[in-house]
Amino acid sequence: MTDIHDNIVQLMKSRNVSSNELSEMVEKSDRYMAGTLKHKRDFGVSVLRRICLELKVTPNELLGIDDGHFQAAMKEDEQFLDREVEVLLKALSNRARGKLHRFGVEPTINEIIDWWSAQGGILDGESRFSEFIDIYKMPDTQANRPIPVKMGHDSLAARTFGFSETGQLANLFEDLDRDRNERVVRAHLEVNSGQPLLSLEKVDFRVPGTSGGTELRYNRLLIPFRDRAGNHFVANHSSAIG
Repeated sequence: MTDIHDNIVQLMKSRNVSSNELSEMVEKSDRYMAGTLKHKRDFGVSVLRRICLELKVTPNELLGIDDGHFQAAMKEDEQFLDREVEVLLKALSNRARGKLHRFGVEPTINEIIDWWSAQGGILDGESRFSEFIDIYKMPDTQANRPIPVKMGHDSLAARTFGFSETGQLANLFEDLDRDRNERVVRAHLEVNSGQPLLSLEKVDFRVPGTSGGTELRYNRLLIPFRDRAGNHFVANHSSAIG
């Protein structure tokens, strides 16, 4: 099975479709499309279906398999495409599970807390958990928004918005209203007491690179850390809901 992301890029080139144009076709942000293709993240059922429709290909063709006879079936039966996308995602999920078994899966909340406890609250070096969390400077009582200092390349913010730099994450908070930023800061200050804080969150963001917005629902785990020099930080591990 060839890589679906590479095949999508080749299909885009053959049809003279840019990443920005495909983003508009599937109603996603430019950052989302570029980040998903570059870092080979999951698209999900709805996006894969739209890509198939917009590029006029079958799910098999996304995998580099020529099956022209499926094109006729797609025209006659709209649900045919939905069924084929489900089959494709199942195959990709099985393949992904094999990779994750080798390289480590996204940690659960309990695993993150166990890791924090084993570390004694010390942020020291990299671990398999580091790529899934964003690190913030512990705010003072005068702070008006969170201050990110390090991003995990597979954190929720990275996966959702295609971010790769802390500056992009900081800009995202600039789009939040004052009340929302203050609530996040208060939550960061609360974990400074030394205990993790788990909450269910919902927030509306303006999608970078577009004039639209999106609602994001997620579980947020905040845990306090300090480095060897005694500086205090907050680690954020979030996972989307739905």
